[in-house]
Amino acid sequence: MNGRKKRTPRRTIKRRSSTRIAPRAVIVVCLLAAFLVAGTFFAAQQHFYVVDYGMKNSRLKKQIDDLEAEKRRLLLAREMASSPAELKRAAKRLGVVPSTASSDETVKVSSIVKEKALPPKPAQNEEISSEGNPFVVKTAATAPSGGETRERKAAARPAAERGESRQRIAN
Repeated sequence: MNGRKKRTPRRTIKRRSSTRIAPRAVIVVCLLAAFLVAGTFFAAQQHFYVVDYGMKNSRLKKQIDDLEAEKRRLLLAREMASSPAELKRAAKRLGVVPSTASSDETVKVSSIVKEKALPPKPAQNEEISSEGNPFVVKTAATAPSGGETRERKAAARPAAERGESRQRIAN
């Protein structure tokens, strides 16, 4: 045969592919996944809080509407109870008899009221108002005598306190 040697097949060495992941990368990916999961739970919690507050808000609005309706009903009942017809019915139930006052009694009552309302009679040297109305009494206001007025106090203050400048005083 030829001088060639028969080659024996070499063993093929299986090379491992470099699919090995660095431990740092695994840790970073795990932290990011945990952050995303925590964010999702936080968002879900906020969502349920909003839904809960919305239901509470609607219950309170309904309660406000009910209370306003009750207020209107009570105001109407109060107005109806204070109407003249209802007052007459209540007086009849209680046994109060409406008075039929004659005009003489009305005149007596009005004269008593006038006497009590009149001011005391003026002395002989005083005059009642020129119109003859006994309810109007002439009065007079006078300026303070010998006391300090605003103008005197202002003149006594130094010019700096009054806000005047020296130039203005010189002029």
